[in-house]
Amino acid sequence: MRVVSVCAYNTNTNRPREQVDFHCMKFVKAVKGKGFSKYAFIPTSVGLLKLEPSNADDALGWAAEKIGAEILQRCTPHRLGLVPVPGSKHTSSRQVGEGRLSTLLLRIQTWLQARHVTDVTVMPWLWWNQEMASASDEGGPREPMDLAPHLIVAPRAASSGDRKLLIIDDVVTTRGHLRASNAVLRSAGYDVGDFAFALARTVHDVASAFAVEETELEPFTWPLQS
Repeated sequence: MRVVSVCAYNTNTNRPREQVDFHCMKFVKAVKGKGFSKYAFIPTSVGLLKLEPSNADDALGWAAEKIGAEILQRCTPHRLGLVPVPGSKHTSSRQVGEGRLSTLLLRIQTWLQARHVTDVTVMPWLWWNQEMASASDEGGPREPMDLAPHLIVAPRAASSGDRKLLIIDDVVTTRGHLRASNAVLRSAGYDVGDFAFALARTVHDVASAFAVEETELEPFTWPLQS
């Protein structure tokens, strides 16, 4: 599986502040419904748009456009299922479906449908068997072997049998959550696509904050083989 991310932000705290590109970071905060200060400039299909707290919800549409365009470029647009990686506190399908990432996926669905990809749906079919510590805020687990045992997969339904599932995350760092999600969905018999997608990746140094990057996901199989 390959992972496609559409922007990047810097995690090197030793760099001088004036050398850090905050535009992607503020974009991600807006998409996730978190507050940010001042403004950022976001490249879109209609040019460079200014993002401010007053129009923060517009970021959802801009992000949907960016990820939707990458899906169209790489995937056969037929019977697609968009699967969000569950947030660390999501312990039911309902909680996943009400999460901000699922809101983004619904916007991606709408964007694709406007381009005649009509048979696409959002599937909140992964959740945790307990609340997990956040990897970014609470030092929670990042390794797929530590995450996979806690992921619950919705039972296969007849209507989902031949859908191609696309796993989507908001921010990837080690990619452990994507690897675990991919492994447990495949072990449950789902047809998972060759590509996963993410809004952003964290990097030590940023050459171009809004450059699309495609990287190979390190293989991981679940259950572990003895």
